[in-house]
Amino acid sequence: MLTNSIIRTRARLIVGIVTDSISCTPQLIAEAENLKRWGVIILGIGFTPGGQVVASCFSQIVSGNQWVSIPTYNQYIDFVSQAVTAMCPGDYWGE
Repeated sequence: MLTNSIIRTRARLIVGIVTDSISCTPQLIAEAENLKRWGVIILGIGFTPGGQVVASCFSQIVSGNQWVSIPTYNQYIDFVSQAVTAMCPGDYWGE
């Protein structure tokens, strides 16, 4: 889709994890650390009513503890909108 002639100097690499269950395996943590070393920002949304998202696990995977716990699925869109606004502000490309 993009060629080598297109350079986005201010582009941000962002990964979003949306889950209601997560297991912190050594492989998952290693892959998350590799992404972070490449400059990728990892954000997370954990649906927690079932108790399958462990805070200590999710905190190891995302960047700078940037994840939220949501008790109900209907709150999902609000948090996605907030994350997009925080990571990609409207005036980002203006300068």
